[in-house]
Amino acid sequence: MRDVETVRELIGHADPAPPPTGSEVSRPSASDLIARAEMREHSGDDAPLPGAPTSPRGKRNRLAVVAATLLGATLLGSAPLLSGTIAVSEQSPPEAGPVRHATELDTDVSGRAAVEELLGRAERLRAAPYEAAEGEFGHIRTHEWSGALCSAGSEHCVNYARRREVWLTAPAQGTARTVPRPPEFGSAGDRDFWKRQSGWSGHRDTREVSVSPNGLHLARCVPERPERVAECLDVGEHGSRDVLRGVVSLFRHELLPRDVRAELLRVLARTPGVHFRGESEVRGHPVFAVGLTSSASVGEVSEVLLFDSATGVLRSFEKVNLERGELTGYVVFETYGRTNTRD
Repeated sequence: MRDVETVRELIGHADPAPPPTGSEVSRPSASDLIARAEMREHSGDDAPLPGAPTSPRGKRNRLAVVAATLLGATLLGSAPLLSGTIAVSEQSPPEAGPVRHATELDTDVSGRAAVEELLGRAERLRAAPYEAAEGEFGHIRTHEWSGALCSAGSEHCVNYARRREVWLTAPAQGTARTVPRPPEFGSAGDRDFWKRQSGWSGHRDTREVSVSPNGLHLARCVPERPERVAECLDVGEHGSRDVLRGVVSLFRHELLPRDVRAELLRVLARTPGVHFRGESEVRGHPVFAVGLTSSASVGEVSEVLLFDSATGVLRSFEKVNLERGELTGYVVFETYGRTNTRD
């Protein structure tokens, strides 16, 4: 979250308590203000996982919700309040993408039974196809949400989807390309609301950036052997939610070997509050689910990791507002492999 001085710099005299100045300064336009915020947002190597707090390593500045609320109230009048760094425009609403629904799970096992289930699955993992593949680059492709725009009180949100591809030359090192996709929604009501609005944009630029270990967020390193998994996830310092999100970050940045994937499950088995949520399917792949429920400002939130039932590679991460029953965070791993090209 941005500190007070950064927020004041962004909103200028929209801040109800700005630092004193010698003369009145004209208020910046909304488009200029958001552009300045976006410059800060995109100044780093790569965007953090949606919804994830930033780590001191590779820290990224983000526009705080409180600053977005002030921006909406002060600069945009009766327009929907902004939550995120989305360019303001006078154009018609952009093309609307699909409504995404959380994976249905009908099991919730906790305590010793959950621990034993995860430990047993860790022992039975098989090698992933990429472990026997050849190619100059490791290749990972995800479809994920990156930022959101919400109406007042976060009543209706639109989520900015993107396709992200990474070509790796070493652990957590290489190039990432992100391509914007049409905005997506957590409910039909959200989609209907935003299709009626004007003055917002669904467009972001295609970006290509360098990937480095500093972009891991929440994880200190990529574990190349099992005994380093807990260290890289910084388990002793991080809470349970950050451990789950650190796991997502690792899968986004490296083709993890089977013994490391197995140790990740053992670490999750020892993580307080983690439940086994049963089996399901993600885009045709059988999966098993590991989940955690915690309290947030919006109420109870469930975060779920969905692992391939055979290999233990991560197939999806979902964050759900339990009160609304809606997705608020979404990452799907579409491709793991090796390649000799970057097309």
